Amino acid sequence: MLKRTINKSYRKTRDNVVKQVRENYLRTDIPCLSELCPTRPTCQERVPAHHHTGLLAGDASAYIIPDTKTLARYAEIFIQSELTNVIYNQTSFNSLINHERNKTARALRQAIESPARQSVFFYNGYFQGTHVARQPHETLYDRDWRAILACAQWYRRHLRTSIPIILLAEKDEQARYQDLIASDDTGVTVTDLESYLKEKFGNSSDLLDHFESVKFASYGEFCGSDLSGYLKTKKSTTLYPNYLSTSELETRLKRRDLYQGVLVVKKNRRDHATVRIILPDGSEQAVLIPSQTLQNRAVHGDVVAIKLLDDSTPEPSDSGSDIDSESVSEDENGEFICLY
Repeated sequence: MLKRTINKSYRKTRDNVVKQVRENYLRTDIPCLSELCPTRPTCQERVPAHHHTGLLAGDASAYIIPDTKTLARYAEIFIQSELTNVIYNQTSFNSLINHERNKTARALRQAIESPARQSVFFYNGYFQGTHVARQPHETLYDRDWRAILACAQWYRRHLRTSIPIILLAEKDEQARYQDLIASDDTGVTVTDLESYLKEKFGNSSDLLDHFESVKFASYGEFCGSDLSGYLKTKKSTTLYPNYLSTSELETRLKRRDLYQGVLVVKKNRRDHATVRIILPDGSEQAVLIPSQTLQNRAVHGDVVAIKLLDDSTPEPSDSGSDIDSESVSEDENGEFICLY
């Protein structure tokens, strides 16, 4: 069944004000695809023609809904078979496709097709109960926040709070969702993927180790405030940080805010490099630089200055830690000159 809705707005041009009218034909028969569906007959039984390969499990501890940035950054994690009972929403997939991440979207759709994953794709943009219209002067990214949250809240209400609904968002995005949730009593929980994995699988799981590697490998790419901003940054000429002045560089090296070493790039993997640094206690440590962005235009063999991401004095470790890199070279007099 379709329901026609009209969204009117006004846009100011150079000469006049233009009235814009958008018609939306929303469905009322899109199923929840959960074994816990409280309606009789269930949503999926009432819409037998709806294509689905599996259902959300009735004995799951929770259903999770990733937002756009989480899905884009950790798609490799969501493809893993251990992660089940995921509700993938149309809003996030549309954003991936609009930002030229078609391969990521296709890989996720293939994962959903496996019944063992017990995960579903929900068309929240076409469903009357979850459709969210864009407000005047509202950015598309802000509208997507509200749409994803509306999807989570609808599931919570529809399933009559019989199972927790967890919305996965990056830590710097959670406050925005919490502000929207404050006036709602549906009980949706907002957390980040790392916290969810630790609670569900423990601190020593292989999936969490995989998550850590993906997290650090994507650090330099997902440093923007949103997916759109990240893509603009990636395509612009300001991808790398500015060079430090020679005086600032020398000062920070003396006070151990930066550490000096030689950049060693892996032969078969340009985006991974290491720098061996001398710690204040005299011990040596290898530090991993997991992306070309963090390498900041330095090449193999360059003398570089690096700063640890956690801003703390590192402990000796064989595996090292992930850092931000600030590249320098050495002139004839042995003085450090910033390359950027």
